[in-house]
Amino acid sequence: MKIINFDKMQALGNDFVMIAKTQMTGLEDIGDFCRKISHRTLGIGCDLVTFYSNDTSVIDASFFNADGSETEICGNATRCLGLLAKMRQLDMKSILLKTKNSSYVLHMKKDNDVSINFGKPTALTLAAHVSDPMNLSLSEDLRLDNGLHDELRRLGLRRASCLSVGNPHLVLLLEHMPSLDQAQRIGSILESNPLFPNKVNVSFGKIISENAIALLVFERADGLTYACGSGAMATAVAIHKNNFLSSNAIVVTQRGGSLLMQLDKNGDWLQTGSATHVFSGQYRFATENVSTNTSTDASTENSAVIVYTDGACSGNPGPGGWAALIMYDGQEQELCGSDDNTTNNRMEMMAAIAALELFLSPRSIALHTDSTYVKNGITKWIHGWLKNNWVNSEHEPVKNKDLWQRLLKATKFHKVSWNWVHGHSGNKFNERVDKLAKKQCRR
Repeated sequence: MKIINFDKMQALGNDFVMIAKTQMTGLEDIGDFCRKISHRTLGIGCDLVTFYSNDTSVIDASFFNADGSETEICGNATRCLGLLAKMRQLDMKSILLKTKNSSYVLHMKKDNDVSINFGKPTALTLAAHVSDPMNLSLSEDLRLDNGLHDELRRLGLRRASCLSVGNPHLVLLLEHMPSLDQAQRIGSILESNPLFPNKVNVSFGKIISENAIALLVFERADGLTYACGSGAMATAVAIHKNNFLSSNAIVVTQRGGSLLMQLDKNGDWLQTGSATHVFSGQYRFATENVSTNTSTDASTENSAVIVYTDGACSGNPGPGGWAALIMYDGQEQELCGSDDNTTNNRMEMMAAIAALELFLSPRSIALHTDSTYVKNGITKWIHGWLKNNWVNSEHEPVKNKDLWQRLLKATKFHKVSWNWVHGHSGNKFNERVDKLAKKQCRR
């Protein structure tokens, strides 16, 4: 049994688990550990795990997303690190933060406010065919399909820019903000655009006054978030550099709250905002289970899992719901969800995705669905789609590409057998998830 001491912190709704690097000894697979501790129901729950070491004036930090992948920087987590240092060294006024690729100076302000000096953000170096990263072409640079191209135009796209604030950001300046579902879907497509080999964070920004911006951010590996510090900085800098705003002090408002961006006399950009210490605690786990064996050999897997899934939709498109029944280790667990505007196929897919993503170590899973669309799509059609760059046999873009990519990733992590069951034929488990999905649809 290993015990990890941690601090839970949050900034603008982004929450983090902070762990001293001295406690990393014995963690054979950091990514697997972060996936487990980040899980909202099976772990502590957080958007990101931060490992740090510090003396009286320097913090050395590493950041890991909830899916276990490492990222370069997180603005909101950085301010939380500043507050944590301030709590432990009460006379501290400033501190140097060193990350994987960069260094930042943090200044402690009144109350729980912390300011980060991001320096001079620069245009991101992209492929040779891109002439101007600060003014990307949807067709020539991003090479979007006609559907997404037209959707962004309908949102009133004024400029697409790509720059680095320590991590990569694609900033879309729009006249109309997308809905949350729309931002999630568009972000999931753009983050994996071939132009960005390491993926990209996607920011949806709208100017609301001469010194204020509204913002939604889709983060790599995490999806749509309540707030993103680096995304707020990237958006403010991109809009300022493109001369849409001339103010040297810009307020960026997100769902979780607001941040102040300021351009100082040296040409450096500063970000100021609050941070909060939520609680301290201890996380206990068996060290022999920390490392995840990603082999799908049956001899190395945990006990088999049986899953039944179903989706429902009223109107198609319209309000929808999905449900999954998971039976493993002598237990039963129900997962349910809904969407205000969706399709039956997407709800069928979401049920399978949610069930597969529940497990953080490889499992042998027998998944039962009454959707031939899901079963045939993941076992047959997807091979052609991948070969043809997500174009179907009718030479059209594959529908629900974002969910197919997510389902494929989850399927590869486990050993999944796909089973079709005839709907409404008396199978008690199928009837059960059908009822649950329809109940979610009515919500």
